[in-house]
Amino acid sequence: MLLGLDLTRKNTKAKIIEILSDMWPLNVRGIHRELAKRHGIRVTYQAIHLAMKEFLEEGIVIREGREYMLNPEWIERMASTANSLVEKYIRAHRIIKVKELQELNFGTIKEAWDFLLSEANKGFFGRADECYIQLGRMFAVPLPQGDIEAIEKFANGTKTVLMCRGNGPVDRLAANFLRKHGVEVLLGIPCAYPTNTVLIGNCVVSIYVLYPKEEVAKFNRFYNSIKDILKKDIFTAFSNAFLKNTRVKITINRNPEVYADVLEQTRRLLEETKK
Repeated sequence: MLLGLDLTRKNTKAKIIEILSDMWPLNVRGIHRELAKRHGIRVTYQAIHLAMKEFLEEGIVIREGREYMLNPEWIERMASTANSLVEKYIRAHRIIKVKELQELNFGTIKEAWDFLLSEANKGFFGRADECYIQLGRMFAVPLPQGDIEAIEKFANGTKTVLMCRGNGPVDRLAANFLRKHGVEVLLGIPCAYPTNTVLIGNCVVSIYVLYPKEEVAKFNRFYNSIKDILKKDIFTAFSNAFLKNTRVKITINRNPEVYADVLEQTRRLLEETKK
């Protein structure tokens, strides 16, 4: 929360923010008292007034009458900055402590795809003997050779089953491609409710593509209009969607009970499908 503030020195302004993060609202007298009581810092009331004036100008605090508290908007900005930094370090493998529940955010579908494909082969999600993927529908995007090799590497070492709710021309095209590279694909399966899901290693990975509402309707119309993949330039359209600025949120749940429950449901769905 105190990003940008020097906490390695006995910094009065930093200590004021630390106090206001525990107690609020406080007037100048209360801040003066807590500085001396908690940290042994003795400054003039004038110095505290000056610090609070600077905090107000910087949007760090808000004032209610003669009392001060941290600005909720500033707290949200600091939290967002910290979360973004943690995400970057996780992706770069600079933070290796595994949390039971992680949330990662991406700016495009391609960024999310690159992360999932890369980390699946690095063991980020745990040891994967089997992997179950549930998608609402599939994209037809030309992949670079490196991605194709990564898919084959993963599918050769892990039983990979992909279920897709769709069964249209694009889904069938993508399914044929994936089957050639070692993935078992089942189409027309009532799955991916409420969102796209991957069971891999010891994780339940949920993928949320957060299209703007107007974009959803536009894309749905295009997707549903595809009857013959040879009559539309679908590769360009899907490639553009792949690269377009679109928020993608991925949650990674490593809770063993959650994983076991979703795995059981997935296997039951497969059994019913094959009857």
